[in-house]
Amino acid sequence: IGRQVALAAAANLTPVTLELGGKSPAIFDPSCDLDAAVASVAYGKLLNAGQTCIAPDYLMVPRGQGATIAAKFAVAIAKLYPRLGDNPDYTAIVSERHHRRLSDMVAEAREGG
Repeated sequence: IGRQVALAAAANLTPVTLELGGKSPAIFDPSCDLDAAVASVAYGKLLNAGQTCIAPDYLMVPRGQGATIAAKFAVAIAKLYPRLGDNPDYTAIVSERHHRRLSDMVAEAREGG
């Protein structure tokens, strides 16, 4: 009976594509060009609102450079999307309900430390 099942299944195979995205760190070496690295990572993270399988999820930066790199990200993002709020080339949250849900998640994460 196993052979019959295998033949029946083979006659009905459907091709599929699997999305195998995972956590994608961006690692900043102490010798890297910070401006170039930040510009590249900001572009990669914001492309399609970060909804790509290779969008960076977190940064690993040299100790003591977090604030500097965060400030450089603010500049890079403003350069890419100077009017993010009403920019037709960028996506948005689809409804007020989803916006509240996401805002609640951020608040919960902040409260949890």
